[in-house]
Amino acid sequence: TDIFQGCAGVILLSAELDDATIDFFTQLAGDRIQTTHKLDNSIPTQKRNIELLGTETAEGKRTINNRTPEVAHILRTLGALKAVASGRRAIAIASDNQNLLERIDELLLDQGYRTFRLDSKSSDDREPFLKNPDEWLGTNRIDVLLYSPSAESGLDISIKNYFYKTFVLYHGVVDIDGILQMAGRIRDCDNYLFTAREYAKTDEDGLNSTSARHLQRCIMGYLTEDLKLSDLDEDTTQTLNDQFAAQNDHFWIRHATSQMALWNFEKINLWDNLRTALENQGHAIALCTPETDPELKERLQGYGKTILKNEAFHT
Repeated sequence: TDIFQGCAGVILLSAELDDATIDFFTQLAGDRIQTTHKLDNSIPTQKRNIELLGTETAEGKRTINNRTPEVAHILRTLGALKAVASGRRAIAIASDNQNLLERIDELLLDQGYRTFRLDSKSSDDREPFLKNPDEWLGTNRIDVLLYSPSAESGLDISIKNYFYKTFVLYHGVVDIDGILQMAGRIRDCDNYLFTAREYAKTDEDGLNSTSARHLQRCIMGYLTEDLKLSDLDEDTTQTLNDQFAAQNDHFWIRHATSQMALWNFEKINLWDNLRTALENQGHAIALCTPETDPELKERLQGYGKTILKNEAFHT
């Protein structure tokens, strides 16, 4: 608020700005900023070879909680790359599911692949890697790079002729713009496999609506109920209640609930919205039918249990 109300001009630089956010900042600035200029991102999106894994098997079974189809794709790709003598022999795996990344990492390590996982839990070689990713990769020549949202801010990997394919495993922890930003961190890669849950869980307690107005009413209702349960005297409670009611239609609240409603809509239509976003970028998408693997599922579950036990022990 101080920045927008104290400066004669403000420049917002972000690849994820939308009209609603710009309008919010304009209202925040008030009369200090008389003119707003919006510059569209005119840089054309580089066309990639995009595969999108479906959410139903050939037998019509949904794969909402089964991660084996994408992991099987990863294993087949790595197996095929073993026969390549030179050139692009590595893959990258980006995901907003920390636990899944850890399980895949353990699976690949057990199969003899050289991996590097960059996330909130990794520590070995983290700083040298972030200092110069291209130099680090050129020196260490790993087979698989795994990274999560907690590690990708400012990450720019531009090494040439290194990555054959990037796997993007989307679970709705970040929004669609965020997952597309993650995918783009690998600059020189032409082949991508995107996977997404059919839908993701939304917030509970009534805050899962796709209506901004409904969300405003819910928030106001929670505040009112909290006041009733407080130890404040009647006059103070009424004063605060009146203040909440007066602020209920403030542009801060309108913008916040609009973003919440949009985020909820993305979550309950996760796969469909990801497909639409990729198509809007001009990519030709090849749809793939998932194939489940009961044995692989059991192994992944075993790794998950081990990870949880180790976390409990260290805690």
